[in-house]
Amino acid sequence: FATLTVLGNTYLATTSGNVGIGTTSPSYTLDVRATTGSIAATSNTGTNFAKLQCNNSGGSYQFAIDNSAGSNFGSGTAYSRVIWNDSSTAPTILYTNSTERMRIDSSGNVGIGTSSPSLTLNVKSPSGEYRAALFQTASTLGPSVQIQGSRIYELRSTDTGAGEGGGLFFIYDKTAGASRVTVDASGNVGIGTVSPSTLLTVNGVVTATSYTGAGTGLTGIVTSNVAGTGITVSGSTGAVTISNTGVTSNVAGTGITVSGSTGAVTISNSGVTSITGTASQITASASTGGVTLSLPSTINVNTSGNAANVTGTVAVANGGTGLTSTPANGAIDIGNGTNFTRSTITAGSGITVTNGAGSITIANSSPGTVVGTTWTDYTGSRSLGTTYTNSTGKLIFISVYTGYQTSGITVTVNGLLIFSNSWGGSGFASTAFSAIPPGATYSVSGGILGTWYECV
Repeated sequence: FATLTVLGNTYLATTSGNVGIGTTSPSYTLDVRATTGSIAATSNTGTNFAKLQCNNSGGSYQFAIDNSAGSNFGSGTAYSRVIWNDSSTAPTILYTNSTERMRIDSSGNVGIGTSSPSLTLNVKSPSGEYRAALFQTASTLGPSVQIQGSRIYELRSTDTGAGEGGGLFFIYDKTAGASRVTVDASGNVGIGTVSPSTLLTVNGVVTATSYTGAGTGLTGIVTSNVAGTGITVSGSTGAVTISNTGVTSNVAGTGITVSGSTGAVTISNSGVTSITGTASQITASASTGGVTLSLPSTINVNTSGNAANVTGTVAVANGGTGLTSTPANGAIDIGNGTNFTRSTITAGSGITVTNGAGSITIANSSPGTVVGTTWTDYTGSRSLGTTYTNSTGKLIFISVYTGYQTSGITVTVNGLLIFSNSWGGSGFASTAFSAIPPGATYSVSGGILGTWYECV
């Protein structure tokens, strides 16, 4: 082989054609071929940068190794491997199988599966695939994705080596070193716990503005009781006992008296079944089963001329309405077949309803006029053969006189022929008269218009 030694800058040129190294038929400006092909750009000093560079009018694109100080390309790290794109607009694009797979735009946004990334990392799955990314790890702890703001949070999927066990999904507060939300393999969700035992397990206090449902499956709700002065409360499961330990005064409602400051008052959810009454008192005895209320056969509700001794709700079967509140002004209790419904009268168009204390006043607030009453000359603003619309909201009448008819005069209302005078002749004249409903369209044809009157 021959050795070509170059001292200093040397220009090697051909007047035309390509240069081949290892080939006698080069296909490109420089075509290098070998059994094991390679092109090397090496720094003789061993510490300076080395690079391969492509240039055109759009700028340069370089593959390089930075120098030992990491200063040539500004990486700051010795011998950094660098891909350099000096264009302020052109992206760096990676292709496989002649198809774009990834690009870095001039703003630094990275797009995988998309040619227009809008964020620092924009991943888009291909058509028909809902999964955009898969995160795995060789560690038996399981993979995690970390999100950092003022605190560090992680999305974790545990494997067999995790201390909490495998098959769990966490929202993990790395700053505090604690799991905030856990989902186990059965779909149970835990808040404040990594081992939820039910569909939702909360370790802590829950604050809610509302609750929906009967709550018939709730258990263990009563765990403590707070009593007032002179009252003690015992029992958190089963029966609840309220005892009078020192109440010396009681405030009763109208017609009710309370006496006694010693002894115990017990209300139990496991025993009272019978309440019997006399003319002056009601007593209760403890047993099991339901509660039966027995009252005297005669109850005087008008003692000393005062009918206000009866309080509470009186059922329909006992002659009352079954309603629990006093009706407002103008409200009416109306039977509905079972009991009573309280409602008020609703006013329609042109009607006013005034609800007073024990009175209802219904008045016609805008009686209006439904039929035209005044004849008006419209000759100057009407034309034969033109369709008009009655927008007055009233029934109106028209009277139209025409002359020089050859085929009579007709009136059409809403597309229907309402009036027709089909006989006529040269110089013949006649008058058409018709009623026009509110909102209807109407037109008059035939002859030459003489006069047009409308009663509106």
